Amino acid sequence: MGGPTCYVQPAGAYGKAYYRDQWKSLSGVVKNAAGVGIPRRVIAIDNRDGALRGITTSAADGTFTLKISDTIEPVTVIAVPLPGDQRNALIYDAVTPV
Repeated sequence: MGGPTCYVQPAGAYGKAYYRDQWKSLSGVVKNAAGVGIPRRVIAIDNRDGALRGITTSAADGTFTLKISDTIEPVTVIAVPLPGDQRNALIYDAVTPV
């Protein structure tokens, strides 16, 4: 007890474990064309090797936070529509977690 908390990186990430102090954060707001926040599935993919680095669903107001394993390389962030939403996915390239 009292040791560092360990998290396992999401599937597709080679099963490597990372400690809490090795994680970075990626936060933002997904908005529609009118500038209103919307819920979407938010996925972060490592630009180096295409590995999944994080996945979450944004809140009703569009806000989200992803904890991403220690990577200094940029990621591609994709905001995928939820079932029943016919709008296109939103893609942001070369995003650097901090």
